[in-house]
Amino acid sequence: MKRIFVVLLALILCACAKGAGVGENAETAEIFMVNVGKADAIIVRVDEDYYLIDTATEEMWPRVYAAIKDMRITRLKGVFVTHTDKDHVGGLEMLAESDIMVDNWYASKYFIDVKEEKHPAVKAAAIRNEKVEFLGAGDTVDGVFEVIAPVKLIEDKDDNNSLVMILKTKNGSAFFAGDMEYAQENTILDKNLKADVLKVGNHADDDTTSQRLIDKVDAKIALISTSSYEKPETPDPALVERLENKGMEIFYTEHSTAGIRVTMDERGVHAQYAVWQNAKPVPEGLYISKIDPINDIIEIENRTNADIDISGFYLYSSKGKEIKYLDQGTVIKAGGRIIIGTNTTENTKIDILWDDKNVINDKKEDTITLNDPYGNAVCASTANEGY
Repeated sequence: MKRIFVVLLALILCACAKGAGVGENAETAEIFMVNVGKADAIIVRVDEDYYLIDTATEEMWPRVYAAIKDMRITRLKGVFVTHTDKDHVGGLEMLAESDIMVDNWYASKYFIDVKEEKHPAVKAAAIRNEKVEFLGAGDTVDGVFEVIAPVKLIEDKDDNNSLVMILKTKNGSAFFAGDMEYAQENTILDKNLKADVLKVGNHADDDTTSQRLIDKVDAKIALISTSSYEKPETPDPALVERLENKGMEIFYTEHSTAGIRVTMDERGVHAQYAVWQNAKPVPEGLYISKIDPINDIIEIENRTNADIDISGFYLYSSKGKEIKYLDQGTVIKAGGRIIIGTNTTENTKIDILWDDKNVINDKKEDTITLNDPYGNAVCASTANEGY
């Protein structure tokens, strides 16, 4: 009799768990929208699990990686790719090649201009011999993400095939719009879209987030990820006015070096501009003293009286958009220098190998920048300046 009771209890508990609505088992959440310019990268924590929505551009990926490390994240339960634009998928392959564990890869089930085997998420997952799960309206993920769109294939542009989701917890919810424009909005306006937080679509351009959508979501807080330097027309003044007239509190990633942090817990839903938890001041006294595009050499000097640790810093080539991370333990001695060479470099003793060929463009302007782990420029120099 006792055994029968235990079995029945187990079955009841299992049934209850399966019947739980989206978000009913999630207590707390945190959203960190990283400042990655006119791009998207959003870290989401739900209780003890972490997710990443989009990976910014290739050149901004180091800042996303720094944010992940700053939050001491070693494992992502899921990585979501909203659509195939470069400002959302740029860091995917570098993520796949990193030390960050990824349990699941997700992407929108509809996309254009690329075959499935060439889809950025598929290529990234393949680096780890893993597969992508493609999502559409009606799907749910881990009992906390409800997929609202895509509803159908829209062939005008991939923005309108965005993976659109609502994060739901007991203490708050958030609507993630990807780069959804009016055409895709019209496919979901008959649904329940209510959420406490609205991640505004398409970097708050003039083709997104209609009044009808704003009214349906009925959020208290709006988050905008853009750079008015990269695209001066964003955020669109008329869109901002619509949000303000609705009484929303609006946060912009470009107003903070780190980004925006939203918390959902028993105290409610709150947003604030974020700061890096473990960042150090940008070191002074470092100079890129030599760039040799013919022999593919970069020389960095330390013109101070103290050793400078540049572990985790990275070099970036503006022309080729290539990135070289510097290993842990990389130190430039006081008054010293290091020489970085590539597989093209000959007849020069180098300290660090950039495992690539022809990194520095030998015909056109190419600015090489040394950045700290958080994307702050430390020093820079340009080859073929004025070409």
